[in-house]
Amino acid sequence: MAASSGIGDYKALVCVFLAGGNDGFNMVVPTDSYFSTYAATRASLANEQASLLALSAAAPPAGEGEAYGLHAGMEGLQSLFNSGNAAVLANVGTLVVPTSQVAYRNGSVPLPPHLFSHNDQQALWQSPSASAVSQQGWLGRVMELVAAQNTQSLLPSAICLSDQSLLLTGSTQLPYGLSPYGAVLMNAIDGVGAQPSLELARAAVFNSNTHAVAPHVFERTYNDVHIRAQQFAQAHINATAGIASPPEFAGLTSFLSAQLGMVAKTIEARAAIGAGRQAFFVLLGGFDTHDAQLATQPGLLADLSSSLKAFHDATVRMQVADQVTAFTISDFGRTLSSNGDGSDHGWGSHHLVVGGSVIGQRYYGTMPSLASEAGNPDDAGRGRIIPTTSVDSYAATLARWYGLSESDIDLVLPNLAEFNRDLGFMA
Repeated sequence: MAASSGIGDYKALVCVFLAGGNDGFNMVVPTDSYFSTYAATRASLANEQASLLALSAAAPPAGEGEAYGLHAGMEGLQSLFNSGNAAVLANVGTLVVPTSQVAYRNGSVPLPPHLFSHNDQQALWQSPSASAVSQQGWLGRVMELVAAQNTQSLLPSAICLSDQSLLLTGSTQLPYGLSPYGAVLMNAIDGVGAQPSLELARAAVFNSNTHAVAPHVFERTYNDVHIRAQQFAQAHINATAGIASPPEFAGLTSFLSAQLGMVAKTIEARAAIGAGRQAFFVLLGGFDTHDAQLATQPGLLADLSSSLKAFHDATVRMQVADQVTAFTISDFGRTLSSNGDGSDHGWGSHHLVVGGSVIGQRYYGTMPSLASEAGNPDDAGRGRIIPTTSVDSYAATLARWYGLSESDIDLVLPNLAEFNRDLGFMA
């Protein structure tokens, strides 16, 4: 891979993890005559057709249905799609090989282990292959291959704003954990509490101990962790000093908007940080909608939409929209069939990609059948839709835009030969 240096070639990937398993089939819904099939299958879960926000696609999708819309409340993402800055990826999921209904039922193809399990599928979505859970994430491996573009960076290139993510973990590098409200120095020794002189005295003792030569490897490792944590926090504080909160997020108060606001602020400080490539992980939870789905999902999707719209608008203001791409992932999709008050663990689902380099206003992949189980060739049983686009293809398309060569992409994604190498959604 030919690596360039400096921040002129800056690029960032921002993963938005929809924890719990988002019901993508209620996020992207047919608006044409195919709506009747959707409504019959989804029963009590179906959206009102009149409430859907029309997507003005440049071309109809492959597969079922010709026109689709977004769930009510997603006006921000509707405007991004219709302006060409967002795309829909249809029916994505974990796959070991392309899998048909016949092959699934006959057991004639290898399958991802522990299908429909939250923990396992979350990990497999983030692993380099769906064959087995890895200790490394596919984006963490990507980051290590572009490390030459971050030699001057004061911070790790991978930054997590929620729980530590497998996605950003490499073989030798761990993501830096950043608060959605900014880097925080260690309490009781930061000198800004009720007794600053006492805290500074504690800090002097603490720093003396952590910088001392320790005889045991565990002590040295412990000291190194604390030293790096303080250094990284101070570096972020210094780099973002004087940068105001992004005005695009004014009035937004959710945890997701706080995370994406801090991502935008960190990107604005990219020159001070010295980063050529960055990757961020943010999380929106609450999508495990076995119950009260009609009451729960609308607010989550509205939050996702308004937060991503504000984030994209911030990148436009900073003149880096073409250099920043946000994308969604989740545990899995959910069942087409209703359990009476919600939906259960599924498999394939729709996802969203946002950014100035996204070839938007389009659907990528194949829309599945939304018919009931008996007449649905995409149904693995109980309304669980078999994915037609693999996570591998999704990841490879993003990695290529990020700057990886074909040979490096194969190093990151060892199972890619089974699938489409490029879904075509990135310029």
